[in-house]
Amino acid sequence: ASASDVCGAFSNIFPPTSSFGRRSNLSNIAAAGFAPLPRTIAITTLSGKGGPSDDENEAPEWALPPFISERIGLADPLEIRLDATLASCYVLCRFLIFDVTTGRKDSPGWEFHDVLMLLETFSSAILLSALWTCAGLATRNFEEGSGLNLAKVTATALVAAPLWLLLELYSGWPPAGVEHANGVNVETIVATGSVGLCSIMILGRVLTSGWR
Repeated sequence: ASASDVCGAFSNIFPPTSSFGRRSNLSNIAAAGFAPLPRTIAITTLSGKGGPSDDENEAPEWALPPFISERIGLADPLEIRLDATLASCYVLCRFLIFDVTTGRKDSPGWEFHDVLMLLETFSSAILLSALWTCAGLATRNFEEGSGLNLAKVTATALVAAPLWLLLELYSGWPPAGVEHANGVNVETIVATGSVGLCSIMILGRVLTSGWR
């Protein structure tokens, strides 16, 4: 084809426009036998919104480190519940023994100080349950099949007990806080409390082995 034929073909597809009317380029392309652009593509191109999608622009979701996620996934919820219950009962019994051995009160009945000490004891029980759970996840104490693995129980007690007793002591919660205020040194409080907790948790694991 000659140059004049090519120019004639282009002039048929894209005719010159006038001030009285304009023909759409897409209509001219369709008239020449070409398929028009899809509507979605044309809208995206014309609007300039062809960038990344909203999902790509979203910030990645927060996730736990793989080490913690793995330990949580392997832990048995029943083991966690049983140990947390036993640890809380130990705290409450410890406070009961402390309250009985402190002697008679000057005035019978409940006072504001008694209610405050009871609330502090509940706080200590919650604290110990949380620390025991975190330490147990680290020592694999709650994994299925642990059973009577007393080494893991002892390791969990060695991690959780000193932290719990120090926080109880410096928070002023009974009995550790009261004993420290009465002159008992920190080492004695931590040592006796850790041995007591470890002994109760081992005994509880032995007695409840049939429940697991």
